[in-house]
Amino acid sequence: SVEWEKWLTTPGMPLVVPDYDDSLHQKASACARAWSAGVIDKSDLEKLTANQVISALKLLNSFDNITLTTVELLDETFHFGDSKNSEILFSWYRLGIKTRYDAVVEPA
Repeated sequence: SVEWEKWLTTPGMPLVVPDYDDSLHQKASACARAWSAGVIDKSDLEKLTANQVISALKLLNSFDNITLTTVELLDETFHFGDSKNSEILFSWYRLGIKTRYDAVVEPA
């Protein structure tokens, strides 16, 4: 039975934390780590959904080791700036602005 009083009034983390499937996030995270190391393969996008691409770009933006050269290589390979998905564009522009990539300044 559920101990409602504990669930509703006990401060802190839930008494039981479910084990969620994070395999989709793991794929995006693996791509982001590879891209940040300069390992960029055109087939990477075939493995990712649009939401995973957005997640990977957001993760890249949080890394400190992203260089202008990496962003230029990503642009040459994937053409994120030509995306029709506004969320991909937003994440791409943020990454470009962070690395001072001139090609995103005007459209951003």
